Amino acid sequence: MCAIDAAQLAKRIGEALRLSEKAEDDPDVAQALTELLKDLQTCQVTTQLLLETQAGKKIRKLAKHSNAAVSQAAAATVSAWREAVTKETVTGTGAGEAANGSGVPFSQGSQSSSQPSQPSQSAGRAAPGAMGQPPPAKRQKSIGAANGAAAPPPAAAAADRKVVIPKTGDSVRDKTRQLFAEALLLAREAAPDADVGAAAAEAESAMHRQNDGVNQRYKAKYRSLIFNLKDANNPDLRRRVLSGEITGDVLVNLSAEELASDARKSENAQIRKTALFEAERGQHMKMATTDQFKCGKCKQRKTQYYQMQTRSADEPMTTFVTCTNCGNRWKFC
Repeated sequence: MCAIDAAQLAKRIGEALRLSEKAEDDPDVAQALTELLKDLQTCQVTTQLLLETQAGKKIRKLAKHSNAAVSQAAAATVSAWREAVTKETVTGTGAGEAANGSGVPFSQGSQSSSQPSQPSQSAGRAAPGAMGQPPPAKRQKSIGAANGAAAPPPAAAAADRKVVIPKTGDSVRDKTRQLFAEALLLAREAAPDADVGAAAAEAESAMHRQNDGVNQRYKAKYRSLIFNLKDANNPDLRRRVLSGEITGDVLVNLSAEELASDARKSENAQIRKTALFEAERGQHMKMATTDQFKCGKCKQRKTQYYQMQTRSADEPMTTFVTCTNCGNRWKFC
């Protein structure tokens, strides 16, 4: 087998993709592409090399090529690489990288290096990830680790690997459910028996129904909910959603004030109280009682007024009058 590095492999993959565009109409180009793919089959590849270049994912696209020879050669190349990765994992050359968190997509990648390896299981799981194929849902690793999120508490680490999120077939909706699940995982300790995947799916489904599909309103609502669910100061909202105390239909109809954390609600209440006090104090300081104005409704002269500069500085002030008898208000300059 020929040795090859990442740069050389990436160059050959790029050449193969360029040839594939012309291979449908030109038999000579199709023949050249077939030979190139057969040559790639003999290259000595590793899991790390395939992950760096994403070669498996790119060559798999050629397996659907309209030219039969090209598609067969591409499929054979992917199969040969998968076999090489499987052998690498069984012999233990790739197990160390997985245990050290190098990014190898084994389902046991989050295990400690002190734990014994399981070759028979890793062998069947390494190949799909290395070749660009997503592993089965039941074998997915922790959602938080897959997306670079903060690691969950140690007490919930084992349970995180069991999270199964119902799929819809729509990439946007499935991604939204995954991000909801990541947020709800932060509350796993408060509700250890709750089904994170089901709670995330319920919230997303309610949001989808409320907005009649995936549109701008759907995305705006998602941004609002995910911001509040991931708020470090809002653990009570996550716990109530995960435990089912707040259902999906209720969650999507909560106002921004209701979604806020208890600390934020207290701050908002204090701000409103201060603003109201300042407004009332300002009006009381300006209001004066007089009998110079006659109410147009009750004809009484029991009035209060204050003046404010509502126009340019060289214009007279506007006088605001309130009848203390009937509450009628009017203004004049």
